[in-house]
Amino acid sequence: MTGKPTMAVGSVTLDLDFKADVTGIAAGALSLKTLDAVLDGIARGDFDIIAVGRSLISNPDWTLRIRHGNAEELLSFSREHLLSLH
Repeated sequence: MTGKPTMAVGSVTLDLDFKADVTGIAAGALSLKTLDAVLDGIARGDFDIIAVGRSLISNPDWTLRIRHGNAEELLSFSREHLLSLH
């Protein structure tokens, strides 16, 4: 609407939104359908950049796996992964 760059965020490569759990950190299984939706949104010009949160906690190399076409290797997010953050 403004012509300014736009960022989208929300459950990228996860099958459920963080709002689905009252703690705000719901576990989410991997769903590459959401990645396809992101790619479609970028192609349509809906947004220019995407923010990734919980998927990065479980996959610190998320961007490399996506760039190299290895999305099927991504791990689903789990609260237990929060315990290994340094």
